[in-house]
Amino acid sequence: MALDNGTVGQLTKRVDDGESFDVLVLSPKGIEDYAKKGKIAPGTEAKLAKVGVGVMVKEGRPSPT
Repeated sequence: MALDNGTVGQLTKRVDDGESFDVLVLSPKGIEDYAKKGKIAPGTEAKLAKVGVGVMVKEGRPSPT
């Protein structure tokens, strides 16, 4: 068995290019899209983790809105 990883964009390109997989870990939207396309078995998705994203601004710079 081989384990490989990449960004969501890299992984979706590989799947779209026809690469086969046994398990696919993607964002919920990616999983939803592949379920609609019939590329994953219905009902096999499972929430695995939650990722937080933080933003920092250098002191004295305007805050993003």
